[in-house]
Amino acid sequence: MPVSNRDFVVQDLLNFFRSRCTNANLIKNQTSNVRHLCGYDFNLAGWRLLAATISFLPHIHAFGYGLRATDMDRLATVAQIADVLVSSRRRMATYKASQRTGRAGFLALDSERTDT
Repeated sequence: MPVSNRDFVVQDLLNFFRSRCTNANLIKNQTSNVRHLCGYDFNLAGWRLLAATISFLPHIHAFGYGLRATDMDRLATVAQIADVLVSSRRRMATYKASQRTGRAGFLALDSERTDT
């Protein structure tokens, strides 16, 4: 069976949560409830802060996936997080070349954009 992008995302997430959990051997596979095992059951603010860190994990960032802090509210297992990440690519904003300015290709600020 071929390896998919989701498989790489799951491995990145498993490694990430194993490094953050005090008892890493409890996180066995993608069905592990990492929110509970890593102690974020009653720490919603801390759980939400992980969204930015997760979005910059190597494969997740390379594939263009990303999480919003509010996405984390309903997620607990590695499989749930991976599913939301894989589906996030479709909803992420894409910019046309005409919206980029200068030689560096930076995006113009909303107030400076002329074509919308």
